[in-house]
Amino acid sequence: MLNSILKKGSVALLGAAMMFACNSGGLETTSTGLRYTMVKKGDGPKPKDGEFVIMNLSLLNHTDSVIFSTATNGSQEVFQYYDSLMPKNGSIEEAISMLSKGDSITLKVAADSIYRGSMTPPGVTKGTDLTIHIGLADILDQAGFEAWQMAEYQKRQEKMLAMAAEQMAIDKALITDFLTEKGIEAQSTANGLYYVITQEGSGATPERGQKVTVHYKGTLLDGTPFDSSYDRGAPFTFTLGVGQVIRGWDEGLALLNKGAKATLYIPSPLAYGSSQRGPVIKPNSVLMFEVEMVDFE
Repeated sequence: MLNSILKKGSVALLGAAMMFACNSGGLETTSTGLRYTMVKKGDGPKPKDGEFVIMNLSLLNHTDSVIFSTATNGSQEVFQYYDSLMPKNGSIEEAISMLSKGDSITLKVAADSIYRGSMTPPGVTKGTDLTIHIGLADILDQAGFEAWQMAEYQKRQEKMLAMAAEQMAIDKALITDFLTEKGIEAQSTANGLYYVITQEGSGATPERGQKVTVHYKGTLLDGTPFDSSYDRGAPFTFTLGVGQVIRGWDEGLALLNKGAKATLYIPSPLAYGSSQRGPVIKPNSVLMFEVEMVDFE
C-alpha cells in the first residue's frame, strides 16, 4: 500500500516488508525486527480507519546524503489510513501504525531489502543501511483532506507561475539579444511572443475555433532544426486557440491572414516549458518558427 510513498525520482521502495540489519546501533527493536528511534512524541491522537495521514518523509543513504525528502520536494505525503492494512511485520507500515499526531520516528533499513537487482538508484550502495525519517504532521477527515488537497494544488500553481515568470524573463533576454545581434526588428505581444511579418497576406485573420492550415519550419535559436512541414511535403492543419498546439502558435498564427508569412520567436513558457521534446528540444528551449498561413476556414 505504501510502496509509492518513497517512489519519487530515483527512489523506488519495492517491498512493504523490510529486513533490517543485525547491528542495532542503540536503536530499539520490535519483535518483528523493526529497528527504530522515537525522535519525538506528540500529544495528538492516533489515526482512525478512513482518516487521512499527512507525513513528512525523508530517505538518506549510508553517508547521510538525502535521496528523497518531502521538504525539498515541496509537498508532504498523504494516504488514507486503515489499521487492518498496516502489516506488523517489520515494515514501514508497522512504524507508521505506531505513530500519533506530532510523533516522529527514525528507521534503519538494509538497502538490499528494498532495492533488488538492477533497480538500485544513484546514491544507494548495496550492502549498506538506509535511514528513513517519518513525521506524522496531521490527521484529517474527508473534509479536511479535500481542503488540504486544494491548498496543495494552489501552492503548486503559484510555484509553477513563479517559475514560468522567472524563465520568461530569461528567455526574453535571450530573444532580444539574438534579435539585436542579427539586426532584426521584431514586434512583441503582451504575453512575450516576438514575431516578424516577412510577407503580408490578405483578408481577415483567423478566429478561435477555426481550422487553419500552415506550412512551417522549426529550429532552435542557434539554427538547429527539429521539424518541418516543408520537408514532409504537406502543410499542417489544426484548430486554432483550443490547445492543440503550443501557446506561441495559437497566439502567433492568430496574427496572420491568408498568404502571410512570419517568423515567430517563442519563449519556452509559451512552448514546451521545462519538458524535453525529443532529442533536440531541451527543457526551457526558445523556439523559432518560420510559418506560412496557407488557408483557414
